[in-house]
Amino acid sequence: MKIEQESKVGASRERVWSLLEDVPRAASLIPGVSDVVETGPNTYSGKMETRVGPMKISLDGELTTTQNPEDYTWRIEGNAKALAGGGLRVIVDAAIAEGGADSSTLTVATDIQFMGKLGTMGQPFIRSKANSQMKDFIKNLEKELKQ
Repeated sequence: MKIEQESKVGASRERVWSLLEDVPRAASLIPGVSDVVETGPNTYSGKMETRVGPMKISLDGELTTTQNPEDYTWRIEGNAKALAGGGLRVIVDAAIAEGGADSSTLTVATDIQFMGKLGTMGQPFIRSKANSQMKDFIKNLEKELKQ
């Protein structure tokens, strides 16, 4: 399933990039994400708990990042296992475009594959949750950037 999102951020792309390249700090801004630690160069592990429709999902996962500071883009590739069975694979391509003196635009393209029990959830539930998570992340990002 592919999800594309775009959000305005009330900070310059340099400030947004500076925060987002600190993966554990950036991950802490996503509701339900915890225990993100660097396990090697550009490699991280972490946990996520969330609710999608009637299902509560607990995931343990690993991800790798490839960052390109010259054009403010990065790729995240991850795998996670659900504690109740199943799992997911995800590829996220993101970019930050300058939007003015104190604004930028964060564009995120996600390709996610669900396996096992997670694959039985409907796409409308997942898409709705992804949009909600992005809104909360942007709100938390802007709050963090003001500190």
